[in-house]
Amino acid sequence: MEAVAVLIPSGFFIMVAFVVFTVARSRAAQAQMQAEVQAKLIERFTSAPELVEFLQSKPGKEFMGGVDTLPKLHASDRILSGIRKGIITAILGVGFLLLCLSRDVYNEGFLITGGILTAIGVGYFVSTFVSIRLSRAWGLMPGSIQEPSRETSSINS
Repeated sequence: MEAVAVLIPSGFFIMVAFVVFTVARSRAAQAQMQAEVQAKLIERFTSAPELVEFLQSKPGKEFMGGVDTLPKLHASDRILSGIRKGIITAILGVGFLLLCLSRDVYNEGFLITGGILTAIGVGYFVSTFVSIRLSRAWGLMPGSIQEPSRETSSINS
């Protein structure tokens, strides 16, 4: 019986470590292959101005991975991730708090856990809201302060 108590948690942590290792290794291999392809393309150009002209063209930007769009995609992914985490933890916390309403199931541990999880969920929502505001202010999302509005662009036309 003691062996099971040791093997199950150990097996779980080994499995999680294996999954993380596999995902990291596949991402590194993909990045390595992309770097090799880009290096081979750069070697084909005979002069620096020719390479610069290609990189400034639309196909060149697309080939290099859309370096200018990467921060925008990263910002929106982080915001969606924050919303997801906020929903999950807040609902889980509210679930624990609702369990405390029942006289049969009331447990002080559920009350504490529910309060903590609900607070974490609300914290994720606040963090996501701040991220949205900052991303718009820095021009990483549509509706940013740096973009000219339709009203001012139509007046200037």
